[in-house]
Amino acid sequence: MDMEELGDIVELFKEEVTERLSRIEDELVNRDGQDIELIYREFHTIKGTAQMLGFENYSKAAHRVEDVVKPLWKQNLSLPQYIIPRLLKVLDIFREKLGKDLTQEDLEKIEKILSGQEEEKVAEEKSYVIEITTELDEKLIEDAWEFAKKALFHAFRNYYDDKELFENLQAVTNSLREIYWRLQTIPLKDVLRGFDRLVYEEATREGKKVRFELDTSDVRVKKKIASAIRNALVHIVKNAVVHGIEPPQERINLGKNEEGIVRISSWVEGRKIVITVEDDGKGIDFERIKEKLIQMGREVPQNEKELVQIIFDPFFSTKEKADLGGGRGVGLSSVKTFIESAGGSIGVETEKGKGSRFIIELPSTKVWEKVMILRSGISTYAVRILDVKNVKLYEGEENCIPSGQFEVVLKNGACYRFDTKVVEGEFVVLENPFKIFDNVAFWIDFLGMPIPVFKS
Repeated sequence: MDMEELGDIVELFKEEVTERLSRIEDELVNRDGQDIELIYREFHTIKGTAQMLGFENYSKAAHRVEDVVKPLWKQNLSLPQYIIPRLLKVLDIFREKLGKDLTQEDLEKIEKILSGQEEEKVAEEKSYVIEITTELDEKLIEDAWEFAKKALFHAFRNYYDDKELFENLQAVTNSLREIYWRLQTIPLKDVLRGFDRLVYEEATREGKKVRFELDTSDVRVKKKIASAIRNALVHIVKNAVVHGIEPPQERINLGKNEEGIVRISSWVEGRKIVITVEDDGKGIDFERIKEKLIQMGREVPQNEKELVQIIFDPFFSTKEKADLGGGRGVGLSSVKTFIESAGGSIGVETEKGKGSRFIIELPSTKVWEKVMILRSGISTYAVRILDVKNVKLYEGEENCIPSGQFEVVLKNGACYRFDTKVVEGEFVVLENPFKIFDNVAFWIDFLGMPIPVFKS
């Protein structure tokens, strides 16, 4: 059958095989291939599906893997550790050729991998880059969002003449804003897909046992910097495996589990995203850093706070020889450069014998906040709900304060009075505040238009 005629069938094949390969990889990386039957049956199904589409070599390759796995399954044996890296390399070839048949050269390469002939060859270091795509027309949504903002602003100016129009437009704008935000961002968990395998391969290369854990909550990051965030975390995670986690026997001697842990966590805190990478290894070796600095003829800082910053210096590494695991001294330096260029910061907490924790803070992708819109004379203000301690409406004249005025007390103790409380809602906030008086006010972009705002 001609490839052009396969159409939707090939797309279904790609989706199905992608899912099956992911299940196999998960079993190999996270459970050491304990469920050999699952691995065998997945490859068996791939073989049959490929054969139906006329992908004969693809089918032959899956059958060859069956030949390796089936005897172990039938004899109820465990999957040997040396087999796992080989199968992972085969999975990579299967993924590269999704939607088309394998070549004879591919079959020969797979045979060499499975027989161990390529065991001594060192693979090139992967450039962990992800492709960000979207099915929706971002420009169309952006234009609609801009139009809705302007319409809502005009409706706000005539709020008392047509409250229903304002409220309806606000609902539409909120929906468009959510769509626009999701088009501009991607879940962090998707950005970090495949990190369990990264940790497995790095640990295997170093002769260590390491488990990877991931908890990203519902954090989303801007698509424009998603690949850079991923690459930054690759450097930190590899650093944790290579420099932080101890070899199995050393961990046992220290009373630790022979399997180390590397964990990535993230959450939103105020208007920033926090990402942490921590391990339960030996912590940063300050004495080794001092020794290296002396060898380099550099001045040695006397306190740990300054010493820990040395690991971010360009070309500094405590590893004697550069390899795929590190040693060039450029990884953490590039990480710090990227994070700071993105308006963020990076810090390190470490304890000898307990492990290290890298803390990254980046500006939040959401730039709108819940506020109250109030008026005083001809000026309109927005006060962040989070900053408000209490609000009082004067229904009768009290202490020379006219009836109908609102008194707003902020959590920092500041108190302000307004003639009218207009509405509460979520509005877009500029990332660079401009203070105007008393160090408590700054400019907010009310759906694209500037108005003064109070902020504690």
